[in-house]
Amino acid sequence: MSAPLLRGATAGAVGTLALGGFAVLRNAALGHAPPYSARRLAAQLVHRVTRRTVPPRRALAWSLGMRFTYGPVLGLIWARLRERLPPSPLLRGLLLGAGVLTFEHLSFPALHVTAPPRTWTRAERAFLLAQTCLFGLVTEWALPRASHSLPAARPLTAPGAEHALGHSPGERQDSAPLPPST
Repeated sequence: MSAPLLRGATAGAVGTLALGGFAVLRNAALGHAPPYSARRLAAQLVHRVTRRTVPPRRALAWSLGMRFTYGPVLGLIWARLRERLPPSPLLRGLLLGAGVLTFEHLSFPALHVTAPPRTWTRAERAFLLAQTCLFGLVTEWALPRASHSLPAARPLTAPGAEHALGHSPGERQDSAPLPPST
């Protein structure tokens, strides 16, 4: 996997961690888990495949696996798309959040894992907007920071290959020689 894609997956994992913390606050504020909570989605998906009721502990395990697959994959995709967008990190983060919100609004009912969004309370819809924006902003914020934690890529050349190409060791191959000083 290339370094930019690895950075994207890492940033998506950071966004997922932020989302997990937010979900605890969201559930406390709502007094219940919303229809789109990861645990409910996981339980519904597993039930659809196995035709068996999923106990709460198993639903939690499935939801964690689902989150830590979905978030990094979104980050990976985002790392490829974001370069085509305006340079503002705030705008990019909000665009990612809006994209995730749109995807979830379309896919959840299509997969029959939630009731239609029109049946959700106003607070549940507001929290989904907030959590997708949070994911987008944190993922976008984490992307440049992830690049500092990865080792720099080095060209794959055999030792001494620089001499064969007319370069001295350590010389940048894309730089022109300096003009003589006067």
